[in-house]
Parts: sequence; structure tokens; C-alpha cells
Amino acid sequence: MSKFKSEMQKVKMLIVLPLVLLAFSCGSQVNFESVSGSVVIGEKEIFVEIADNDQERSQGLMNRKKLPKDMGMLFVFEGYGQRSFWMKDTLIPLDIIWISDDRIVHIEKNVPTSEELFPPRYSPNKLANYVLEVNAGIAEEYGWATGDLVKIQISNDK
Repeated sequence: MSKFKSEMQKVKMLIVLPLVLLAFSCGSQVNFESVSGSVVIGEKEIFVEIADNDQERSQGLMNRKKLPKDMGMLFVFEGYGQRSFWMKDTLIPLDIIWISDDRIVHIEKNVPTSEELFPPRYSPNKLANYVLEVNAGIAEEYGWATGDLVKIQISNDK
């Protein structure tokens, strides 16, 4: 049965991702042409742009004016570490979710934008190999909490 579920998830990604890309490429200020995965926490699925190299992770969601509700950015790291994030040049408030393998280890909710030259850094005392950024309020709205199970699907097209 689990192999069947895995195959169904792949089929879902092949069908849903092009539709999401089409919907958000038509007139949206957000360029999510590189959506290449999804994150499922509880019953909610978030389509994500993957940031898996130093340049992409450094850029993050900087200078984006808008982020569709059920979309975000997944930062993928090789190995585990205390991942530090800040809101420099980030124009939209975010929830930042640190993930270790398949569990949420920390959530920083409603992180405000910052115009400071050196804005505060957010770095939990937990090791993580993924960090998910979504619109502020999403974690609260969906009831996400530390310890929640996370399923990450990354397309091979990235």
C-alpha cells in the first residue's frame, strides 16, 4: 500500500505542479516558475521553491512583494546545523519553520520585515536540515506545532 501511495504522490506532483505554475505565472508578481516540490504538514500541502545551494539560500525570498497563500520556500541543507535566518530585504512577514528530517523542531511565527541594516537573526537551539518559509500566520492558521510530522517531496527536475 505504501508503494501505491508513493506512486500516487508522484502522479499528483506531475498533474498539480504544472497547474500551480500556470495559475501563478499569469499576472502574479511572484516568480514561482521554479516550484519543484511540496511540503505536507498535517493535512495541508505547501508547494515550494527549493533553495539548495549557497546562492539560492542567500537570496531566499528577498525583494518578493507577494507570496501566494499555500506556497513557500524550502531551504535544503546538506547535513544538520543550527540554521540562522534574518529578514534583510524581505518585504513580507513570514513564519519560519525549522525541520529535522521529518519533524518540526522549531517555529518562529510572524517574523516581521526589517529595514535595519543588520536585522535580528532567528536561530533556534535545534539542529535542522530543512527550513520552510511561508506567509506569516500560516503556522497558526493550520495549527502546526513542534513535533509535527513533515513529508517533503522534491521533484527530480530541480
